[in-house]
Amino acid sequence: MTINAAIQDRSHFEQIRQAAEFQATGQFTEAEKIYLSLLEEKPDDANALHLLGMLSHQMGNSAQAVRLIEKALELIPEFPLFLNNLGQILLQNNQLDRAEVALLNATRNDPEMAAPLYGLAECMRRKGALQQAADYTEMVLKREPAHVDAIVCLAQLHHDNRSLNNALELLEIATDIDPEHFNARFEMSRVYFSLWRYGQCIAILKQLLNKQPENTVLYAHLGNAHMGLKQFDQARQAYQFVVDRNPAEVNLRYNLAIALIELGEQEKALRFLKQVLVIEKQHTKAKRLLDLLEKSNKE
Repeated sequence: MTINAAIQDRSHFEQIRQAAEFQATGQFTEAEKIYLSLLEEKPDDANALHLLGMLSHQMGNSAQAVRLIEKALELIPEFPLFLNNLGQILLQNNQLDRAEVALLNATRNDPEMAAPLYGLAECMRRKGALQQAADYTEMVLKREPAHVDAIVCLAQLHHDNRSLNNALELLEIATDIDPEHFNARFEMSRVYFSLWRYGQCIAILKQLLNKQPENTVLYAHLGNAHMGLKQFDQARQAYQFVVDRNPAEVNLRYNLAIALIELGEQEKALRFLKQVLVIEKQHTKAKRLLDLLEKSNKE
């Protein structure tokens, strides 16, 4: 290697390092400028293409991320890191078949990588292939016994199979490893709900809401737990929070109507049931309940 080539390599490495540092600290525009500059000098720089793809994903442009990483793979086919990241992005966008292909190729090229195996487990879980999901999760845990996401995934599979005590035991392990792991704690709240332990479910959801006060999914589950305890006013407040922010939400609007009926506010309940049927004309439960209320009012 000539002296000039060595200097260029060192400069290239330094620019990549600087861009990655910007990327890690959320300075996306600065990182993007560096990657684009590197690609202007050398359009076939697979590493810069891959990193720019990951940055595009972080910036919310997953379609561009996929294109860039696929271009990087054209230059370095079968590279496990590129394949894994491509698969993970496709998985996050629910493109399950394409994700499965990329992740399978990643793990074939590096059988010891845990990340693509975990991605495959999640992919199979979403497809409803629960045994395959469990098999992949076990493979992850053989490689990384403290892989919290994999432990949570296995707990979800037990939950889906109604093995609630097994699910809870796994989630206790996950939260021992990482007490602040959001998905582990959220999944634990769901297991408590399924066990009718509504008070413990509510306690976890409130803790999570302290960190994510605008999370409508948490409020939806909170409303259901309060309904389980017949705390109808608290349930009403939780459901109201969700429907105010998601006007097209149907099932929670129906649940809100039930809470209002229990609180003796039938006129408001009627209004919400009619709104449900405007959004979804074939909502059988809402139609049946509306008919019952209107019949009761006539009598």
